[in-house]
Amino acid sequence: MPVSPVIRTAPSELASRVAALQAEVKRLEKDAANLRQRLAAGGSAQLEEAEVDGVRLMLQRVDPDEKDLLVFADQALNRANGNGVAIVVAGRNFAIKVASPLAERLPANDLIQAFRQVVGGKGGGKGQVGQGGGIDPARVAEAFTSLQDYVRQHLKEPS
Repeated sequence: MPVSPVIRTAPSELASRVAALQAEVKRLEKDAANLRQRLAAGGSAQLEEAEVDGVRLMLQRVDPDEKDLLVFADQALNRANGNGVAIVVAGRNFAIKVASPLAERLPANDLIQAFRQVVGGKGGGKGQVGQGGGIDPARVAEAFTSLQDYVRQHLKEPS
């Protein structure tokens, strides 16, 4: 099938038309990223918080179709002033991000595994960041409570 009728342009103008379409796609992707950032900053998604021995744990549930969960985790950690753990859940997917000062004592991978003990699924992480999927969304609240217990226990252990 010839390309020119599909994008409604003369064959001699195909190159410039494709370039214009590529620029438009790039602009729309940037707009979408900015909107995600604003949405995450606006906190319009459900946010639960708990404090465990001075560490803020934040659970944020976002739209099940959301893909960029770490944007939401970054925004939540900004609210914790560098002393928190953000868990972001989108349907059957999730991400965990740990503030830098806590990453050595509370590695993201360990938190991922503790969270998965309740919600199931698969996942892993390294350092401050971890992600997973295939979880049972109905058990997220229970997993958040379990994670609080895990953090409480882990912070009491000598580092």
